This record gives sequence, structure tokens and C-alpha cells, in this order.
Amino acid sequence: MRWPDGHRVDNSRLQHETEVRNGSVPLADFARLAQACADPEQVRGELQWRTELRPVARYRGEFDLWLSARAELPLPCRRCLDAVPTEITARRRYRLLPDEDAVALRDEQAEDHEVIWLDPALDINSLIEDEMLLALPMMPAHQVCPGEARDLLADHLASGEEEPVEADSQRPFADLASRLGRSGR
Repeated sequence: MRWPDGHRVDNSRLQHETEVRNGSVPLADFARLAQACADPEQVRGELQWRTELRPVARYRGEFDLWLSARAELPLPCRRCLDAVPTEITARRRYRLLPDEDAVALRDEQAEDHEVIWLDPALDINSLIEDEMLLALPMMPAHQVCPGEARDLLADHLASGEEEPVEADSQRPFADLASRLGRSGR
């Protein structure tokens, strides 16, 4: 098993110890995660990760892997498609089994964790990327899109009002009838 920082796990040493590792990885190293961003070619920043690998006392050779990750991603706004800085966090518990054949049976019984094979070639970066992709919001959006803010400011300046105009995000269709030239009935 390989950690994001390049170290490999020594399973024999871990039979009675907990191993905690953490660090950061450039977001550009996660190609699938970068594709979810507003401009995949311009992805900057770091993804912070932490893992804790604990031997399971009742089952020799099995481990619990606690994985957590955090990053701020420039996701596309659902309204204007400009980048919305969005903090994404993921946390997951895995049960690692030494017997590949037992994984399917044990996974069906697991309720609070995912069961995977303790493959010597297991890449923790792939697990981190999978969890971050699952944690992405369905439709990220600005509170007020940059273009909408400019329009509101221009309307405010043109009206000569003293108080600033604010977008009513709780009632987005409140002024629809007046804009359509109809009276509210």
C-alpha cells in the first residue's frame, strides 16, 4: 500500500501499532478532480490529507483505515459558469482485508464502512480522489453571480437610490410579475 507522500506500509510492523500520516498534495495531481473544476488547466492549490491505519484486534491481519481530506476547488457556478471557490471535505472509514475472496461477503454486512482488499499496490491517492469526487456538491453557485452584482450596482446607480439594492435570494421570483408587465393577482 502506498501513501500520498510516497511511503509504503510495512504490514508486519503494523500488527499492533497505529500509523498516522498526513500531508498535502498538489491538486493538479488529481486529474479527475481537476476535470470537475471550472478551468481544469488552471487548478492551483493543495489538497490536505490525513490517514490513520489501525490494526483490528479481533481479526488478525485486518486494518481500519480512517481517511480524511480537504481542499478548496474552483467549481463552475450553476448559473454563470464562473469559478466558485468551494471547500470540499471528505471523511471515510475503510476495513482492509488480507483475503480478497472475503471482501464481497464482508462488504454486504458492513454498515458504517467500506470493505476493500489490502492490496500491496493499493494507492491511497485513488481513494482520496474518489472520496473527494463523491463529496462534490451537485450544483455549486455564487450567492450573487459577478455579472448579476454588476447589473445590480448599475441599476442602483441609475436609480439614484440612497440604500444599496440587494439580491433577494430567499424569493428569487418576487419581482417576476412586475418584470413581465403583469399585476400580481
